[in-house]
Amino acid sequence: MGIDFSFTGAARRHFDDAKLLEQQVRAANAGQLYGFCAECGLKALLVAHGLPTESSGDIQRKPKTGYREHMPSLGQIVSGLTAFPDGRQATRYVAMLPGIAAFSDWSVDHRYYDESRLPLASLPGWRAAATEVMSMLDQAIVDGVMQ
Repeated sequence: MGIDFSFTGAARRHFDDAKLLEQQVRAANAGQLYGFCAECGLKALLVAHGLPTESSGDIQRKPKTGYREHMPSLGQIVSGLTAFPDGRQATRYVAMLPGIAAFSDWSVDHRYYDESRLPLASLPGWRAAATEVMSMLDQAIVDGVMQ
């Protein structure tokens, strides 16, 4: 089986679609995609730094790595890292994500909620944090850490 997963590509796709949905006043789904963008971007960086993957490119299921999480849990894990799985210092990239805590009220389960129950006042913070993740990915590509 070839590599099917592209966390970097997925992050870009979710980010671009979130911006389009937000422009079309579709805040509920834009917010969901900003969270998925952040999640995919963080996973892309972890994989580029040695996080074990399956042959598909997905994060290894066994042994349990603790990184198969959604936001905000994944953001909290990454914010607490001082070294990536391959032993490199993480501080340069983690420091590029000061707003990642904006996802503290984001949930993957929001996809099931009635729109009136979503914390859409958080959308600007989610957008800003997703933008930071995209900038971090761009820098990691420039640095040659990932493609």
